[in-house]
Amino acid sequence: MHRHQCHHAFSGKHRLRAMLVAFGSEKVSDENPKVRQEVARRIDISRLPEMIGDEDLQVRCAVVRRINPDRLPEMMTDPSWEVRRAVAERIDPSRLPEMMGDTSAEVRWNIARRVSPDLLPKMMKDPNTSVRYWVADRIDPDRLPEMMGDEDWMVRCVVADRIDSSRLPEMMLDEDRQVRCVVASKIVPRFWSCMLFREKTNNCQSCLTTNIRNYYRNCPQPIT
Repeated sequence: MHRHQCHHAFSGKHRLRAMLVAFGSEKVSDENPKVRQEVARRIDISRLPEMIGDEDLQVRCAVVRRINPDRLPEMMTDPSWEVRRAVAERIDPSRLPEMMGDTSAEVRWNIARRVSPDLLPKMMKDPNTSVRYWVADRIDPDRLPEMMGDEDWMVRCVVADRIDSSRLPEMMLDEDRQVRCVVASKIVPRFWSCMLFREKTNNCQSCLTTNIRNYYRNCPQPIT
């Protein structure tokens, strides 16, 4: 038998074993992690709690994507950030504050997207730019003045786009040209704002903040 034939035979064998488990013919504690992964994808969700503590990361990831949301709190402190990230994507938002101090930026990124806006001030100083972007995009506008001095220009652009117009003059001399363009476009018509700040017209496009939002909404999640 050729190597690729052996591979297919083995794959078919552990898939069959997984199907047997899924239909209740065997226990979920198969020694082969690939079998357990298939089991986690196929088994009735009522049996998934039996696999919460599986030693294999991919098994637990499969479990967290399917398990009843009521059982997700049991996985909030999983040792792997991949699992905790998946928990943050599905768990009831009322439980997210318990995960705000997670060491993984990937996890906090999902928390900032889903947690109640009333709790976002606790994340304004997060060390990760992608997390602070979501804070600036969702927080109550009354709290935005506290983020006018954010170290990242893209975060400040979102702040300038959402902040009350009475506070915009305080950002007119921002060190970054892109931020000044957003401020100018909010204060006076774009053409005159470009003259006022001697900026290039192509840097004062009204779609600037839209592009920033698209970047942070669609870019790969931040590295842990």
